[in-house]
Amino acid sequence: MIIMLSAMSISAIAVSCPKGYSRCSHSASQTKTVFGQSYTYDSFIEPVSSGICSYGGSVSSTEEMLEGYVGVKTRLYSSSGSLVVSSDWLFLPTDWAANYNCHFGSQTTGQSGTHYSKSQVQLYNGDGYTTYTCNATPNIQVTRSAPYISTNQKGETFGSELFLDEFGITPDLIAAIGQDGIEGYVKATNLNVSAVSSLTESITYNASLTPERTIPLYAADGETVLGSFTVQNNIAFS
Repeated sequence: MIIMLSAMSISAIAVSCPKGYSRCSHSASQTKTVFGQSYTYDSFIEPVSSGICSYGGSVSSTEEMLEGYVGVKTRLYSSSGSLVVSSDWLFLPTDWAANYNCHFGSQTTGQSGTHYSKSQVQLYNGDGYTTYTCNATPNIQVTRSAPYISTNQKGETFGSELFLDEFGITPDLIAAIGQDGIEGYVKATNLNVSAVSSLTESITYNASLTPERTIPLYAADGETVLGSFTVQNNIAFS
């Protein structure tokens, strides 16, 4: 089954991941006021050297950001919209509390071609967390129509999370590039693990994270296992 959304044209400036650009490219920022505090957040990507790029999410505030009040999940996508690297949620630790701005960043190696960075943030609202999706960073110049939404025989939607998110849709099966460069899909339920629901939990949560975890990579039927995808949590603060 295929559903066509209304047409939409999107353009972006040229940024190539592995070619050593000297400046960091940020997405358009967004600002939200949560629990009486104003936060501004965006995604960023910066080519470091051949095959290496830094990417992640930035959060700033006009007031000091307290421990556990801010969480970020970093994600890197190929120019075709496939997920290349993802982290779990990571919350502002004691070492970086009381800052007015913070980068939640990671590096990935062995990359070629062009990439987007598009992160998510969680902000403490006094009774849990509110989740927001950052805008995507610029990539190569593209003009494209709205994507087709495909569903498998089980009724699960599959496709690019990056592109479908622009239309308010999160696919059940997210297009991803797994280990050994195998292309397939990861289940949103495996990838988007709920982190914490309270400020107290967020303070101890980071320590419980493993450096990485592996989830299955499926064919579009959501059953055939093609390989595996590694969720990487080697996030640094700056």
